[in-house]
Amino acid sequence: MKKKISREESTKTLNTLIELFPNTFFNNDKEKTKPLKCGIRHEILAQYPEHFDKNVLRVAMGFYCSRKHYFKSVLTNTSRLDLEGKLCGEITEENKAAALEAIKAINKRFAETNKSKKTKQDLETKEKTEKINPIDIDKVVAPEIKIETTTVRPKLTLKRKTNIETPNKSPV
Repeated sequence: MKKKISREESTKTLNTLIELFPNTFFNNDKEKTKPLKCGIRHEILAQYPEHFDKNVLRVAMGFYCSRKHYFKSVLTNTSRLDLEGKLCGEITEENKAAALEAIKAINKRFAETNKSKKTKQDLETKEKTEKINPIDIDKVVAPEIKIETTTVRPKLTLKRKTNIETPNKSPV
C-alpha cells in the first residue's frame, strides 16, 4: 500500500529544491520561473539521494510543474533549464499546445469553483435574509388608517362698548 504524501512533505521538498538549486527553482516568482529539463527529477535523485524520497520528490515536482505560471513560461520560452540554471533542451510545439490546454483546464476549474462558491454564498445570503425578515414584502397589506378631522372654532367673546354720555347735571 502506498503512503499518502502530505502537503507539508511536498512543501518541505520544494523548499529544499529552491535552496539547493536557486538558479533553477523559484518560489512563486512568476517572472523567473522557466520550464525544467525533461528528466530533471532523476538527476536530482542521482546527485542527492540522501535528501529526497523519490515519491515525495515526484509529488513536489508535479506540484511545481502544474502551476499556471509554469505553463505560461512554457508558452513564452524556447528552451528549458538544467540543475545549474543553464539553458538546455528545446520546447516543442507539442509542449506549447499541451501547456495551452493545461492553462485552459486550470481557468475552467477556477471559473467553476468561483461559480459554485458564488452560488453557495448567494444561497447563504438568501437564507440569512429570510431568517432575519421572513415577511414577503409583496404580500404585506398596509392597514387603512382613518384620521378624523375636527374643526376647532375659536371662542368669540363680544364686548360691549359703553360710550354713553351722561348729561351733565349742573347744580342750580
